[in-house]
Amino acid sequence: MRIARRVFTASGLKVEMSILPWPRAHNEMRQGHADLIWSLTRTTERESYLAFSDPLWLSPNLIFVRDGENPTPWQDWGAMRGKRLGVVRGDSYGFDLETPRRDNGIRVEMAGSDDALFSMLLNRHIDAFVMNWQVFLHCRRRRGLGASAVVGSGLAIPDVPYHIGASRRSPAGIAALLEINRAIADLRKNGALAALLHEGLDPTSPPGVAPSRIA
Repeated sequence: MRIARRVFTASGLKVEMSILPWPRAHNEMRQGHADLIWSLTRTTERESYLAFSDPLWLSPNLIFVRDGENPTPWQDWGAMRGKRLGVVRGDSYGFDLETPRRDNGIRVEMAGSDDALFSMLLNRHIDAFVMNWQVFLHCRRRRGLGASAVVGSGLAIPDVPYHIGASRRSPAGIAALLEINRAIADLRKNGALAALLHEGLDPTSPPGVAPSRIA
């Protein structure tokens, strides 16, 4: 939220921000009941009702497993046949979920939230889950989980750029993107965006995985 407020302030926009469940937030954007949505990835389906700002930052998605279990099958898509992989319904992870189903025989299980993935994994309803690195750290801190309860398997999905989206049904939102892109460029040029990223997001990541960084 700190990064969002800085971008909107630099753009000269006065924005009223609300925290909504992810499905409701997207429905508000589809209907044009809200103008802008913060921090999301770009997909073909979303482009039907959203226009996107320039990228803000890049962040990796990873496969997570229970600590103490053999992570080897989760370091190679081809070795996951018959395994149960948890994802959040409606989230985009930078790859087509049909591909691991079709090509690798992976059973993709849908969850309603990131927190639900932790519960499903620890209760052995799934074998692993996909999650953005920053979201993982936030959820783990909020749940009070020990550092070893859930760990990265070593398989990272290519970094995904995160954007601000504007409802295509909102002339005000579409017009705001011009000022938002100008603000992003200015904040990137003067180093403020990099400083905010370092302060607002954890720059560390598992061995062999690039940390979140400016796009």
